[in-house]
Amino acid sequence: MESPREYYNALCDGPPIELAPGLYQLTIPLPFRLNHVHVYLVEADDGFILIDTGVNTSEAFSSLKRKLDDIGLDFHAITQVVITHFHSDHCGQAARIHDLGGAQIAMGDIERTTWEGVQAGLDDQREEQFLRHGLPPEQANEHVDVLPYLKSLTTPFDIDLRIDHGHMMVAKRRRFEAFVTPGHTPGHVCLFLPEEKLMFSGDHILQKITPNIGWHPHSGPDPLGDYLQSLRATLALGTTRLLPSHGPMIEDPSTRIHELLQHHDRRLQNCVEALGTTPQTAYAVSLHVFGTSLDHFGRWMAMGETLSHLEHLIHQGEVVKVDDGDYVRYLRA
Repeated sequence: MESPREYYNALCDGPPIELAPGLYQLTIPLPFRLNHVHVYLVEADDGFILIDTGVNTSEAFSSLKRKLDDIGLDFHAITQVVITHFHSDHCGQAARIHDLGGAQIAMGDIERTTWEGVQAGLDDQREEQFLRHGLPPEQANEHVDVLPYLKSLTTPFDIDLRIDHGHMMVAKRRRFEAFVTPGHTPGHVCLFLPEEKLMFSGDHILQKITPNIGWHPHSGPDPLGDYLQSLRATLALGTTRLLPSHGPMIEDPSTRIHELLQHHDRRLQNCVEALGTTPQTAYAVSLHVFGTSLDHFGRWMAMGETLSHLEHLIHQGEVVKVDDGDYVRYLRA
């Protein structure tokens, strides 16, 4: 039996999947442990809309081009690129696609502002922030060393259309509604098709893994609170099928949303238990919650996740934090 990794490698190598007339899933390789991203191609009146792009690597570009060839299209057929959020696996090739075929690039208004801040170096403050929360310097340095490579996975691009919550787009027989779902990023945008009760969910909701909800210089004060609210708002839409950016299609969104809500409830409780009776750094709490066997990138992600949960507990009145000038520590209220 093939492993999930082998299965998605095969999807990356294979042809596009036509999910419905004029709607294709294209699986593009990633140079990460998470080895794939799904982008979606939707037939419109004057061409096709591409939802997300994959990273800026030669392998990802070759895969996208080959899959377009399989459908009988070239880059001129893509008239619009809609970006769900600013992470490189979702917007890394936007500039190249625009340059090759002239596609309009659309992105959420909040997300575009966040991306501009990250490009200007706002995210570089995260190293200092994490050090003050207890991350050992050698682990911070390992991540700093890889930052130039991570930044290279996105080519800077201009935005032709900023979209807000409720923005409507029409693609032939389909009507899209932008649904802003902050949490994974501050302005993450899903695309909801009200007639079909279908949603392109980006990284907002995934079936097999939990989206990373991190507290960072660009995340806002309570990203986990934002995410939990976004989950409940999605639940109220009554969607019957989600097309995510990673992993399998979600055939029972209600059940999956409840699973995610329960997951974060448990993690919040784990954080409270880790605090004990004495103040603890977020790093110490992350070791309790996530264990000690993560690589440097996994530890970096775990730090952001731990901080988002601790800060949410502060908003809930269950935890307080103490800043002695050198380190920030948390304790039960």
